[in-house]
Amino acid sequence: STSASLAMKRSASDAQLVAHGETKSSTSSGIRLPLLLHLSPRIPADQQAELRVLVSSKPQYACFAESEEKALLVLPDFQQEELAALEKRKRRVVGLPFVLRFLQDPGLLSKVPALPLYDL
Repeated sequence: STSASLAMKRSASDAQLVAHGETKSSTSSGIRLPLLLHLSPRIPADQQAELRVLVSSKPQYACFAESEEKALLVLPDFQQEELAALEKRKRRVVGLPFVLRFLQDPGLLSKVPALPLYDL
């Protein structure tokens, strides 16, 4: 169908935008660069520290927010009740594994189908 091929073309162009450092691009999931991240207090301190170092080395791809509002809330794991409560509050949620993978390979953003997303 033509809509499927258009969707494929659109995601390919998103990947190119990301690859060329075009920070105003957004994907079909509505995520924009740089990702605005808010870390869950449940993420162990050593993993938070590792993530902070990674993010500081790639400011064009991600930065941290003081509050969860408008940010992507990063969780170490997905617990159904917590996820349901966060979605009710209109929070956008991603898993720590996805954020770590994205920082290694920003082109992954074009593959995000929708949120919440734990990993790809």
